[in-house]
Amino acid sequence: MTQVHSNSSIKDMTYNPPLLPDYLSRNHNLTVIVGVPTNEEVKIIHDTIRAVNSVSNFPALYDHKLSTQLAQYLFTVQMAVYRNEYPSSIFPVEHTYTPPPVPSHIPISLEPVVGAPSDEELQSAHGVVRAMENLANSPFFDSALGAKLSQHLFNIQFARYIQDSNQGQLIQRSANPLPPNNQNDPLAVKHIRDPDIADQQGPQDPGPTELEFSKPSFSLEAPRIRNLSDPTGNKNSNKLDIAQQLEHTNQLLRVIGRTLIMTYSHSAKRWNGSTYSSYRLLNDKCELPWMHRLPEIYTSDSTNLWGTFTVQDLASYLKFYDIGADLIEESTGNLKSDKEADVKKLLAVTIPTTITPIDILDMTQVHSNSSIKDMTYSPPPLPDYLSRNYDLRVIVGVPTDEEIKAIHDVIRAINSVSTVPSLYDHKLSTQLAQYLFTVQMAVYRNEYPCSVFPGHKENTYTPPSIPSHIPIALEPVVGSPSDNQLESAHGAVRTLEGLAHSPFFDATLGVKLSQHLFNIQFARYIQDSGQGQFSQKPANAPLSSQGNINAPIPNLPRDAPDHQQEPQDTSPTNSGSNTPAPVREVPPNPNTSEPTITPQSNDKMDQLYQAQQETNRISRENEELLRSIKQTLITTYIKGRRQSYSSYSAYDTVNHKGESPRMYHLPEIYAKGDSTLDRSISDEQVARYLRFYNIGTKLIREETGKLEPGKGAGAKRLLGHYVYYYRLPPDENA
Repeated sequence: MTQVHSNSSIKDMTYNPPLLPDYLSRNHNLTVIVGVPTNEEVKIIHDTIRAVNSVSNFPALYDHKLSTQLAQYLFTVQMAVYRNEYPSSIFPVEHTYTPPPVPSHIPISLEPVVGAPSDEELQSAHGVVRAMENLANSPFFDSALGAKLSQHLFNIQFARYIQDSNQGQLIQRSANPLPPNNQNDPLAVKHIRDPDIADQQGPQDPGPTELEFSKPSFSLEAPRIRNLSDPTGNKNSNKLDIAQQLEHTNQLLRVIGRTLIMTYSHSAKRWNGSTYSSYRLLNDKCELPWMHRLPEIYTSDSTNLWGTFTVQDLASYLKFYDIGADLIEESTGNLKSDKEADVKKLLAVTIPTTITPIDILDMTQVHSNSSIKDMTYSPPPLPDYLSRNYDLRVIVGVPTDEEIKAIHDVIRAINSVSTVPSLYDHKLSTQLAQYLFTVQMAVYRNEYPCSVFPGHKENTYTPPSIPSHIPIALEPVVGSPSDNQLESAHGAVRTLEGLAHSPFFDATLGVKLSQHLFNIQFARYIQDSGQGQFSQKPANAPLSSQGNINAPIPNLPRDAPDHQQEPQDTSPTNSGSNTPAPVREVPPNPNTSEPTITPQSNDKMDQLYQAQQETNRISRENEELLRSIKQTLITTYIKGRRQSYSSYSAYDTVNHKGESPRMYHLPEIYAKGDSTLDRSISDEQVARYLRFYNIGTKLIREETGKLEPGKGAGAKRLLGHYVYYYRLPPDENA
């Protein structure tokens, strides 16, 4: 997925809670959260929300505005915890979020929300949802309206988090101490002049040279996220500027790469009018099958294959396109018995698509450097009275229904003792809620990869079977769910929970219904925001500073394809031993791509090291993007020159550096389909051609650079084959 914080780490952020009234602050201490929220910090938020809700029937004490702020604060903090453990993101786009009409018996009006909702808009949405839920047992309750209100609140709450993070709500941390507890006064950002670059910029307007607190404000402002990077370190500021410039370069490279792959995809249409060739379908590394010496196969009806291939070739094709893993024996890598027909049918359907890389680009990748199937999810430890009956184990890969059911069972068990202080554990309850959120997100992302680009294929969300004693029918949801489909899912969940203490209750069904509701509600937000279901922000409103340029493109391996034999480059941007050693360093976490260093230190060397780490990370990613772009350009070039010509010129056959032989004053030669050359050239010129294309190294004497004795004919055949087919012969091991 597109990174929510493109230029700052989650570990560099602070989260400010809302101001508490005296009757709450005496027993509940909400402090500013620095970096990744801890379990204890999240627990305190839950405790405070519970305390506020306990006085909801006392108008003199209950504060709707505070309740709304705490709910948003909890949402922000839980999202920070999730993104730290399993980095996720969503594409920032401003929309107009239109609420459903509110009936007259609910004295709260809801207006369309443009972009990030204000405190008042969030408060109103929470108030309407709360009012509707309080009418659940009355004739005034409207389940359809309840579902719409729930979705609207989900939309604007998520939008608040995303847009707060991306569109101007990030404020640099000052050298001054953090504000005292519960002080939510906004920071006034003053200009900071960097003496290292002052001479180049010319005169500057005089003004304060440090961050100052603004005049105190007593308004209850919703939580904001602030950056911890120290702006007073000039060297560090320069490093951060470099990192930001590299990030912009990275975004532009993604656009270029995606455009190139789309260009290739749109040009790779049917060959010879009605036939599709496997040699025109890229895999997710922007490679064509012949680069791995796979034979060309064809289809015209998406049913049958033809060509010269073996059963092992079919297995290799499945691995090449990363499909049909269930058709291959894991131990041997061969096709399973009696599966050849299924493999042919699968490949016959796959080859005509010509859009494999585009699907990968359009997928909002939550884990850019790791697969969901490679992740592990560790549950919190259970006390003895729970562990005797419930066994929560570490989940490896995609969570199963049984594993999620176990989490629901434990949550239900701990909630059943909420009135027994000696047994109930607030901290454990908080941990389990966060754990369930993480696991449900993993299930959703595995089944339905999110897309933020219009035109992506729609997912189908299949609900579980509903028993006859629940009078609600659930049908498969294709794409974004309708209002009626959301209403039905909400109703089924509500009805089943009402049977929790009856013999009709089915815990497994409850898990599946909960996951289905999570899936379609999240899909509604993602697909509405990505596929035009929200009305766009008016043209005279400011646009997002990020732009739609963060679409990820697939990374290529560092090793070049066989036919190019490109030597491995040594990255000049590795973090090397010349970087200053940090004062403190956190052990690297293989499941996150963000720099794992301690952000809270005020030591300048620590800050410099952090900036260098970020610069190195982006530089390495840019290198991979450039490799992908190069591979796509070469692949597109090859496809463009593969016409039905009787011969090809070496001047039209570039090497792995994109160079033409003309640039090295090599004579022009033409190669034919039988791997012969149309003109005679000397052995010295043949050797120069082989070195130019970096092929046939075994035919060249290293110390002289000339052909080995008696290898002239073989070298010419190799050169002719390469110029004509732009690949090595299958039996060539040079």
